[in-house]
Amino acid sequence: MLIYYIFLFLFLFFAIFENKLTKNSKLLIIVISGVILILFAGLRGERIDRDYHIYQLYYKLVPSFFGFFHDSKSFFSTVSIEPSFILIFSILKSFFNNGFPIAIFFYALLGVTLKIKAIVKISDQILMSLLIYFTTIFLLQDMNQIRIGVAIGFILLSIPFILERNIVKFSIFIVLAVFFHYSAIIFAPFYFLNFKKINKVFYISLLSIPILLKLINFNPIELLLMFDFGLYTNKLKAYIEMQHWLKADINLFNFSILIQLFFSTIFIFISEKIENKYAVLLTKIYCFGIASFYLFSFSSVIAFRLSELLTSVQILLLPMLISIIKPKVIAEFAIIIISILYFTNQIVVNNIFHDYVTIFQ
Repeated sequence: MLIYYIFLFLFLFFAIFENKLTKNSKLLIIVISGVILILFAGLRGERIDRDYHIYQLYYKLVPSFFGFFHDSKSFFSTVSIEPSFILIFSILKSFFNNGFPIAIFFYALLGVTLKIKAIVKISDQILMSLLIYFTTIFLLQDMNQIRIGVAIGFILLSIPFILERNIVKFSIFIVLAVFFHYSAIIFAPFYFLNFKKINKVFYISLLSIPILLKLINFNPIELLLMFDFGLYTNKLKAYIEMQHWLKADINLFNFSILIQLFFSTIFIFISEKIENKYAVLLTKIYCFGIASFYLFSFSSVIAFRLSELLTSVQILLLPMLISIIKPKVIAEFAIIIISILYFTNQIVVNNIFHDYVTIFQ
């Protein structure tokens, strides 16, 4: 487990001294860090994360790629999973004796690269964003839930096209995100958000009303099941059945959601004052992510999937505190502490990993 702590120490070091580095130095650090994270996630062995064996099972079940040309419909319906997964796995399975490690490496390459690119493009504090990314999305998604990890990358890169009002490029990135994880479709309506002003009353209500609805046992999933959304209706039913089978209550005030509630409330009141042009839009998306957690908390799978997808913007949003809170050291200290707590929650409390090994061990 030592390797995880070494990474944490390095990213903490880079974040602490970010303001003393030149722009080129910071870019070099984040590029090298990205390469290292790709190798770390892409070359991991099978005894580390919880989802690895599930992906191995899918790899065994997917048909040969050549079946695509005979009957494409049955080809994609063989396994109930996103088409990208079937397509990538089937191609590698058809042309390599053991293509599974290549598939894992490909997802790591794509997932990490997309998010590093989004950080460089949107964040003003790229090494602070790198720290938050490592302690949140990288550990949970890029090392575990690899499909949604790639989808998050495409979603984050679609954000600049909202401000540019380029609906074609935005749509392309959303389609690519959905291609890797169906839940990414929830991001499509955000193209129509006002990214210049924020209605404080509305967004405070957006955070509070879903909590009240949950407390009175209002279940919006039951309303959604009254309509036929095709594939998504089937997914909803499957997740509801899974929740009944698990018989586990969701923690409505877990560590992550409490942190998000706290910071989202702050950003509702300060986002318009932040110079970064993405601040208002990211704040709104962040709030919708928290609201989705409570609205869909009758199914822990849906609640966590949607909220993790939308609140992923925090890797870009939280470092913006540094530009507005004086002295800056207060904001820097807060972000560093939060990152350490996120790391501790993942590695120690939830214990999501075993000791790191590579595919060569």
